Amino acid sequence: MGFSEEQARNALSAVGDANNVQGALDLLLSQQQIQSHAPSPPAQSISNQEDLDLQRAMANSLSTENNRRPAAVSSTKAGKAALARLERSSNSFGSNQQKPKNTMIKKAPASNISSRSASPKIQAYVPTDVRPEIKAPSRMAEKSKEEQITRSVNRIASFPIAVDTLFKALSSLQKEPSNHKFRSLDKSTLGFQRAFTGVPGVDDLLAAINFVPSSGNSQIMTLAPSRVDMALLFLAVSALEQARLSEEYKSSKVKLEFVKLVQDVKEGRKLPHPNYHRIDDEMIARSNHLSQCPSEPPEGRGAIMTVMLGEDTTHKISRRFDADDTLGDVLNWLGSVVGTFAVYQLCETREWSLVDLHRAGDTVPIKCDGDKRKTLQFLGFWPSGKLQLRHSDPLWLEKGFPNEQAGSTRGLGASLHH
Repeated sequence: MGFSEEQARNALSAVGDANNVQGALDLLLSQQQIQSHAPSPPAQSISNQEDLDLQRAMANSLSTENNRRPAAVSSTKAGKAALARLERSSNSFGSNQQKPKNTMIKKAPASNISSRSASPKIQAYVPTDVRPEIKAPSRMAEKSKEEQITRSVNRIASFPIAVDTLFKALSSLQKEPSNHKFRSLDKSTLGFQRAFTGVPGVDDLLAAINFVPSSGNSQIMTLAPSRVDMALLFLAVSALEQARLSEEYKSSKVKLEFVKLVQDVKEGRKLPHPNYHRIDDEMIARSNHLSQCPSEPPEGRGAIMTVMLGEDTTHKISRRFDADDTLGDVLNWLGSVVGTFAVYQLCETREWSLVDLHRAGDTVPIKCDGDKRKTLQFLGFWPSGKLQLRHSDPLWLEKGFPNEQAGSTRGLGASLHH
């Protein structure tokens, strides 16, 4: 049965009877059954040295990870500790008290974490032509002759000298188209430059009626006899005539005439004052205004008062005044420099007016007749003042002064209106 002689002898000795073969056999069979069911000793897969190496590798990996994210680990531990203290403190007040919700540390769902870690899909850009079709405006030369003339004259309308000069020149050409003098314009002459410098639309208008630069001199515009078009000349003269009736032209014309009148009065070429018809009388009256002016402060002191003589910035006068000088002193200074007619128009007829240019958006004239005794500091002309001499607006002459007075937003007078 596969038992050795020694095993049989030991079995007979164990049963205590050398003739009890059956008992010895049963003992051997039971021992064999026990040995077959006993667990076998586990096989050693790795040696002790391999276990030590594995433990060292795991320790190094953990140390590297801790060095890489020390702040995150510390923050997590601190957060967990704070949360534990909060829960302990809340439990100490009784079981009926509701525990505060932790809004600082939230465990994100696994699905969210996986979705964040995944790279977003980048869809390919498919260009679509959805922009509206935009066409660049056509050039002036590509428009019809009639439109060229109309648009050019509209641009010139706010320049009265240019309108008047072109109207006179083209009217003469319309009457005598064969006259070479009227079919040639020299742009280098002083008269041409005075009338057309800085005026838009002049070259376009001349080109629309077939004027072209001369081959020998580009400063000379000529109109060949074969290119004279009476219909175009008629359209140009008619458009210029209509421009002279526009409000834009009339307003600009009044401003230019005002500047010219002020210069004529200032230079003594015109004496429109009703009481002074001779130049000698005018000079005596100007001297009287000058004698009432305070002495001018030295350079570096006082307020500089600047008066623009019309809307032409090239014509202006300036002088220094003290803070306690009055508006009447400024008016006397104007009377001595510009002329007695200026004071007469400002204070008596009010057809002229002074406007404070430092008050943005406010074109209400200064009350020259009522504020003569008010100081410049009170009126807001300190440490400087910038006034403009204008022809008064007819609407202002009809309605008079509003409740708001000069000095309501600047100077010491501002405190009286707040």
